[in-house]
Amino acid sequence: MRPSDSQGEKTRSQRPTVTLTWAGKQQPNTAVSPDVAAALAPLSQAGNALVQADNLDVLRFMADARIEPRLIYIDPPYATQVDHGVQSSDGAALAYSDTWEDATYCQAMFERLVLMHRVLRRDGFIFVQCDWRASAWLRVMLDEVFGRACFRNEIVWRRAPNLGRQAASAQLGRTADSIFVYSAAARTLFPGKLPQLLEPCECTREGSPIGAKWDEQAQTFFTTAPRGDYSDASIERLRSEGRVYDSGTGKVYIKYPLVRDDAGRWCKAITIDTIWTDDGVKPLRHATKRELAIDYVTQKPEALLERIVKWASEPGDLVADFFAGSGTTLAVAHSLGRRFLGVDRGEIAIQTTTNRLADTAFVRFSCDVGQQPSVQRRRPRVTRRKDASAR
Repeated sequence: MRPSDSQGEKTRSQRPTVTLTWAGKQQPNTAVSPDVAAALAPLSQAGNALVQADNLDVLRFMADARIEPRLIYIDPPYATQVDHGVQSSDGAALAYSDTWEDATYCQAMFERLVLMHRVLRRDGFIFVQCDWRASAWLRVMLDEVFGRACFRNEIVWRRAPNLGRQAASAQLGRTADSIFVYSAAARTLFPGKLPQLLEPCECTREGSPIGAKWDEQAQTFFTTAPRGDYSDASIERLRSEGRVYDSGTGKVYIKYPLVRDDAGRWCKAITIDTIWTDDGVKPLRHATKRELAIDYVTQKPEALLERIVKWASEPGDLVADFFAGSGTTLAVAHSLGRRFLGVDRGEIAIQTTTNRLADTAFVRFSCDVGQQPSVQRRRPRVTRRKDASAR
């Protein structure tokens, strides 16, 4: 559901005082060519879509058609100066080229970020993943495009362990990616719960968590902590939520309910911070065999995208990835009840994603340069189950 027109055009929260400059810097051309508009016209009615095209063309069309994602996640080229390939049956095939001149890279990313800001829903969020090669450039660009007041977090995710040649080099291992998080408007609340980790409690033989108290009304155990620097107003708000424990000595404590994990153990729910090295988002090498079989260069683990999609969107929202790659964002969005829009120019990326979404209904478009525009409606693959009596 799109915000009403009464909310007006999104504006930057504050004019940037620090900007990045490069040779040839300019605002993007927002005009949509008639051929592209005709090819993408059905996109306005598509529930789920995969588009083989220049994402700049798709973003221009979306701005005109007012197609507004609630969440944008991108894992764009990192300016690695490397051509990335995948192993095919007849040898290595080029997945995409990441060889850019610095100014060309900056201009290409700037144009796309400007248009992503334009199409992002007013209550939406963008997550931009990158590494040390381009993180400084992209952070300054995002401040300029979205406004510093819309910066929410810089997440550091460990993508690989510090092993092998990297660990033996003369410098610290480069094992982490940055994920910059911005909102379309300042002070927008995330729609999902903050990501949490479950830490099992030490329990008695009877199964009661040691050091915890029983809340008869909530029918759960809880632990307590001193009120710390909570204001009186905050304490009253927490009291109305049943989160305050008054001791017999008159001291006030904050209650932290315990929860059960999938194994039935009592656990503390700990809200994570911006350092993502926990078991919930392990590097891809620890993923399931099904994920590893996709074997796409730059592929990200589904668990990482699950955390992001749950936190920054709700069921039914549109989730967009304009550098779709292996289709992880799209697959996760669908599994969590969101609609998806994926864009990539590479044939290998589009085919990999199409295969990955074989059990999903979506519309596939093609309107790349030099190609005849086409639309394919992909229906879910139906697998017949054997009769149980035949097992």
